[in-house]
Amino acid sequence: CPPSISPTPSPSLHELVPYYVACRIDWDSVVRRCLSHPKEASLEYEDAHMVQVFSERPNALHIIAKRNPTTEAVAAAVRAYPQALARFAETGSGFSDFGTPLSLACKSGAPRQVIRFLLHSHLAEIKRREDEGIDDHGEEGEGSDYGNPLSFCIDEDVSVETFRLLLQEYPAGATQPYQSGPGCLWKNPIDEILQTFIDGGNYGPVRYADWSASRRSSMWEKLQLLLLVSERGSIADRSTCSYWSR
Repeated sequence: CPPSISPTPSPSLHELVPYYVACRIDWDSVVRRCLSHPKEASLEYEDAHMVQVFSERPNALHIIAKRNPTTEAVAAAVRAYPQALARFAETGSGFSDFGTPLSLACKSGAPRQVIRFLLHSHLAEIKRREDEGIDDHGEEGEGSDYGNPLSFCIDEDVSVETFRLLLQEYPAGATQPYQSGPGCLWKNPIDEILQTFIDGGNYGPVRYADWSASRRSSMWEKLQLLLLVSERGSIADRSTCSYWSR
């Protein structure tokens, strides 16, 4: 009888969503792999080169979030390993490559439904950790705080439209404090954006006078949105998005 032929093993989740290679991704295969091998979603990319001091190696969800994914693929990865939602990880060498799956999706221009899903999933994960008394190091403890899901979404790489969507979905994020920076100082998004005007932001100490017109416009619009939400509690519609035209 003819020799038996061993079936070709299906690619792992990390092979379907490679860390370094920006290739076309079969999102249906990603969904199936997350369902059949959910533990793979908890594995870190060992070949990730770490640059930031406080960063961690990414999980599949971090890479998926910045590759223009389908909502189904994101949902499958979240179900497989929801803990990745609140992890700050590096997916590249630039500052814009550092953050949570939500902030990475925002910076890379992911579809609105993906951003909305990641935001509400992130909030649910924060609540779960708080209910279980787990701190940001995965240990049980009292008084733990997981910050604001909008942290790292103030970045210049996040469009004004995406920023508006985040505040529409989660207006409390406009003033909710979180720890940020090398000194782990407490600040909120308004503090963060004002600091950008002072020190030049994530791309080096560039004076405000030397900013491009588009950068000035974008950052001023974000500040207006933050002030509007902090005062009114919500963004009713686009016609009321100017804080200065009250």
